Amino acid sequence: MKFNYIRAVCRMLTIIFGAFFVWVVASNDSNLLITSITLILFIVTALIDTSYDEKKKR
Repeated sequence: MKFNYIRAVCRMLTIIFGAFFVWVVASNDSNLLITSITLILFIVTALIDTSYDEKKKR
């Protein structure tokens, strides 16, 4: 049960960070710090999500 919960939270965060990154880029904010932090968080949550998928396949 906990396994599915962690995966669901990571997937939700990945979608949120991805959407926020697209919104920041589309709004032409020149704040590089927010853009880079959002992109890093998006990549990290996506990697965690896919690593849980790989563990489940084994």
